[in-house]
Amino acid sequence: MRDWEPERALEALQQEAEVHSLVLPDGTTDHVALAHKQVREALPVALSQMIHISSFGETEQMRFQASKYLIDRGLGNVQPGGDLLDTSINPLERILEQITGTKYESEGGAA
Repeated sequence: MRDWEPERALEALQQEAEVHSLVLPDGTTDHVALAHKQVREALPVALSQMIHISSFGETEQMRFQASKYLIDRGLGNVQPGGDLLDTSINPLERILEQITGTKYESEGGAA
């Protein structure tokens, strides 16, 4: 694993902000937009890691916590009598929406 160098990371973020037009008219960086972009880009790997931990974590506690997190985020706050297997909303899309605040549309359904 390579070491994280904060100065280089900040320089890279500033360059990324400039390339993606995330610099505001006053010359400052739109940090919120940059953070959302970073989360969107990191989400597939993070989700894959959580899924891997839920199946192959070293301890039962790790596997349970990862599984619980995925279920809680994927199903959300299910009301009594609610349909746990409601397929009208893709659980992955729900997680992405909760984390990024962006509405995603399924291939076969409406947003």
